[in-house]
Amino acid sequence: MVLELPRTSPLTSPRSLFPSDPPRRIGVGHVEVTPLVRDNVADVLRSGWLSPGRWCTRFEREWAALHERRYAVFVNSGTSALQIALAALKERHAWPDGAGVIVPALTFVATVNVVTQNGLRPVFADVDPYYGIELCAPPPPGTVAVVPVHVNGQQCGMDRVTRYAADHGLAVVEDSCECVAASLGGRIAHGVISCYSTYAAHHVTTGVGGFACTDDENVAMLLRSLANHGRDGIYFDPLAAMEQLVARRFNFERAGYSYRASEFEAAVGCAQLPDLADGLRRRREIADFFADSLGDLPLVLPRPRPGAQWWPMFYPVLTPQRDDLALFLERHDVETRSFLPLTCQPVYRYLVRQDDFPAAKRVNEQGLYWGCHPGMSDGDLSRIDALVHQFFRR
Repeated sequence: MVLELPRTSPLTSPRSLFPSDPPRRIGVGHVEVTPLVRDNVADVLRSGWLSPGRWCTRFEREWAALHERRYAVFVNSGTSALQIALAALKERHAWPDGAGVIVPALTFVATVNVVTQNGLRPVFADVDPYYGIELCAPPPPGTVAVVPVHVNGQQCGMDRVTRYAADHGLAVVEDSCECVAASLGGRIAHGVISCYSTYAAHHVTTGVGGFACTDDENVAMLLRSLANHGRDGIYFDPLAAMEQLVARRFNFERAGYSYRASEFEAAVGCAQLPDLADGLRRRREIADFFADSLGDLPLVLPRPRPGAQWWPMFYPVLTPQRDDLALFLERHDVETRSFLPLTCQPVYRYLVRQDDFPAAKRVNEQGLYWGCHPGMSDGDLSRIDALVHQFFRR
């Protein structure tokens, strides 16, 4: 299911509309507490049932349908989803400790953390001009999986990734934490498991939360068990006989985790899904505005991959003056972030040399981003545009 959005005219806010009112801080993220959000949370409170229940079940069902998956397991973060995804496949395929997992040299640190925390070994690969993983050389011996990371709302080149994985016998676990409802070539999900985040500043924001999604019933059961202390799968079987359920519901089959989310997060998420299409459209309008308005400056701007449906989570740029530009924007109440530096992180200096990955190194040194979300007004966009132009005119 490719998400269809209505056509709208592009934004045309010129720099001359720079607002005269005192500026408000423009954050990298936004959440709107609508009447439906309040109603859903009030329903949870009235029910007296706060741990996973009917709202979590509904959120899982709707999320799975949105992403063309049979099963979605709602947990307390996208990181937890990735953690149990690798743990489930490690158990299912008996991967030995130290087995290799290919990860991009440009991603949030959690992607690599969960590899090492599962007793596996990160194998780094550079990224392409769209910031997706670039797979060229054959994997080293003992490699068992690849984790493509869909950065900033658009997919990696998944045709190449899936061919590479098939050629070398690798499992594919998609880190889709920054990529909700986006397709490539009309397809949303590709790997055996795809993982999403609903943390702050993401496309759907529930405070904390994430999903591990799959089409494999046995993998889904493993994921649920791992997220619930390793509990016997019969606890999650709605068709289980009462006698068996009572006898086994406090059996634990593996050393799992406590990664459950609550009814509150699910209720908030369910309230946001009806407006998701409008929010995604607004994100793309904002990106198109900046592509037009900043095209005359010495910046590397993001662009959509051919055939991709792109719903930006933020707006990244590259410039050798990154640190100065970030400080200038922050001093003018525009929040910024460095663009996913990984290979320069102190925690992984023993594992990776950033000089081996020139594309990722350039992003480490030159990349920053600001917001690209539906909470931004046309005046906010004009203000950022004017500030960036002012910086480069100095």
